[in-house]
Amino acid sequence: MKVASALSRHVETSQAVVDLLESTHRDLDGAEPDLLALFVSPHHLERFDAVAGSLRDVFPGAKLVGCGATSVIGNGQEVEGAPGIGLLAARLPGCEVTPFGIT
Repeated sequence: MKVASALSRHVETSQAVVDLLESTHRDLDGAEPDLLALFVSPHHLERFDAVAGSLRDVFPGAKLVGCGATSVIGNGQEVEGAPGIGLLAARLPGCEVTPFGIT
């Protein structure tokens, strides 16, 4: 098992995604994660679907869960009241991941 945590404080959503992908790729030593947990501040919420789509494009085998959040955390840091996108990526060999929705 290997887990990576990433956080971008970039104002531009597309650049924030690039930051997350670079960090995740590096921290997982190039391996594809099995699970992605995405947390998006209100500043990026309008582009949530685009962010999720980018992650799916780069990591097509990963299960993706996510939500908007007032504050986001990643890489040992917290962002509250400012732009931020947090991503938790996990490589879980031998595990079956089944996401589900809650309303």
